[in-house]
Amino acid sequence: TENPAQLMALRAVAGLGLGGALATTTALVAEHAPVQQRRATVTRMFLGFPIGAIVGGAVTAAVMLSLGWRGVFLGGGICALLLIPLVALGVGESAGGGARTAVRVHSRRPLTELVSQGRVASTALFCLCVFLMLLTSYFLVSWIPTVLTLNGLPPQRAAMAAVILNCGGILGTLILSFIVGRRSPLAPLIGCLCAGALLIALLGHGIVSPGNSKFLLVFAVGLLIIGAQGGI
Repeated sequence: TENPAQLMALRAVAGLGLGGALATTTALVAEHAPVQQRRATVTRMFLGFPIGAIVGGAVTAAVMLSLGWRGVFLGGGICALLLIPLVALGVGESAGGGARTAVRVHSRRPLTELVSQGRVASTALFCLCVFLMLLTSYFLVSWIPTVLTLNGLPPQRAAMAAVILNCGGILGTLILSFIVGRRSPLAPLIGCLCAGALLIALLGHGIVSPGNSKFLLVFAVGLLIIGAQGGI
């Protein structure tokens, strides 16, 4: 009974805000982190994403029947607005002054620099990698609860699947934060993504099975896929 175009527009705007917040937060943390710990620090910063998803999923499951989906979205929007003064006070251009000096700025045209000196292919591939990684993560978070609900699971229990997914993501991101801080992250990331792809296929077949085995698969997918997202 709802207008699909309006719902798609809401999701697009929410995705725009989330994408902008993730990109700028990652850049700020990388800029102010010590050079020797930058990779691990950025990866651990990303833990906030699955932790927030766990809290949000748990709250949604608890209040969805009483508030409805409009109330859930309204509450999420209010929480985001309340963060504005906190971010304005806590994050400034002068923050982390000691770490800033370690960041070498090559030019005043960073977008041009991304495609200069033979960087076109690597920049394009990295952007494609991040796009596909986030697309996969958003599909998992959005569709796992939906498919579970369509197969007869109560909405509250289906919403908890997103919580379980992000619990796995927290553990995977934390493990990768220690690995990427000590060696090249390429091999662990490739392993996580390949194994995660196989588990997603298994989840597609097992999500309609009775029992709780599907939730173990959801946790394992989060461990590998959401964990790899933090590593990337």
